[in-house]
Amino acid sequence: MKAKMMNIKELKENPWIFSIVAGVFAIISLLTPSTARGSLCPDPTECCAGFCWQWGLEYGGGTFGWVWQPYFIVGLFTAILFFAGALIMIITGFLSRRREEIKFGSTWSTIGKLIFVQIILFIIYTLMRNYEYFDYHTIGFGLIGPFFSGAFAIIAGRLAP
Repeated sequence: MKAKMMNIKELKENPWIFSIVAGVFAIISLLTPSTARGSLCPDPTECCAGFCWQWGLEYGGGTFGWVWQPYFIVGLFTAILFFAGALIMIITGFLSRRREEIKFGSTWSTIGKLIFVQIILFIIYTLMRNYEYFDYHTIGFGLIGPFFSGAFAIIAGRLAP
């Protein structure tokens, strides 16, 4: 049996697809490191051991640990809100698929905008605490994924009736 490709019209009629994709991108970006130490850091107290997640987990030297610096505590708080938004996107996407009379367009758009605000605030707060942070760390999917997630959420909201 051959798989059928969706065309643009079918995508516009099914905005729930974008909602679910946004939620999946959000969860994947929470599970992947946001930064990795790329070069020698002059102050080890201001750098991750190797890989760092937005919510404070770090991996380096074969061990996992927690970063208790203020910007990762802020990251933990925003990651919890981000995860809640991701779950809402996935659940409402499936609900919208099953019951077309339920409209979630404004919810999806709002969550998409909040995702953008969340990740931008995390980046700004990180730079305010240590403006050289990204000189010694490379950006990972944990910082890029939320932008994709937010964009898909806003697209879902705009396409929804």
